[in-house]
Order: sequence, then structure tokens, then C-alpha cells
Amino acid sequence: MNFRTAVVVAAAVAVASCSSPNQSTNSSCVSPRLSASPTVSPVGGRIEVKGEWFLKSCNDVQTTGGSPLAGSNALGSVTLAVTGPDNVTRPLVSLEPDPSGNFATDLRLPQDLPAGRATLFVEGHGLPVTLTVTG
Repeated sequence: MNFRTAVVVAAAVAVASCSSPNQSTNSSCVSPRLSASPTVSPVGGRIEVKGEWFLKSCNDVQTTGGSPLAGSNALGSVTLAVTGPDNVTRPLVSLEPDPSGNFATDLRLPQDLPAGRATLFVEGHGLPVTLTVTG
């Protein structure tokens, strides 16, 4: 198999793995995303956290208006947690994504979170965001 054939086969496999007979050919299989702002905050400081595309399955086909056709496909609940430089994981809050699989919240970093590099994530999904916690 030459290089060009290998690239075409790899692309076909990638596209096929994200489709099913019940989905439109416009399916994008977007992975969940997590973001935080600011990413530098003092111990006990407030940060805004946003999540997108927290869906049960790959049913994120775009409509002409640009909104996903998620309906009841959104996850029922997600839990945000943070692991500090002491390697202790602290659950922060559980949230329910909206029907499109999105959520946004302001949260306060724990007072017992040591200063240094911390990792904010969604339990069971990973999606880490690196935070710098100042003393």
C-alpha cells in the first residue's frame, strides 16, 4: 500500500467511525469542551467555567440555524473537580447541561487548594484545564 492510499484509507475510517444509518451526513461528532476564565486565580478566587457538547452520543448534527439537534441527548449531570499540586482531587459542583449539552457557572476555588498548578476537569470525562493558583 503506498502513502497516498494509506492516507485515503485512514480518512475514510475516521469519517466512517463517526456516522451511522440514523445520522445525517453532516454529523460532526464534536467532542465535549471545557474552558475556564481566568486561568490564574488566588486561593478562594472565583472563576467562570463553561462546558460545551456534553452529549450522551454523537448526535450533534447542525441545523441551518447553527444549533445542535441534541434534544434529550444531553448528559443528565456532570461534576466539576479540581486536583491541586498536592494530588488531592476536590469535587466542586454538579451541573445539568442544557438540552444542547452546554453549561456555564461561576465557582470559587477551595480555600484548602494549595498554591501552584491545578487541574480542573469533568469527572468521568477528563477534559483538563490547567489553572495556576496563587497564594
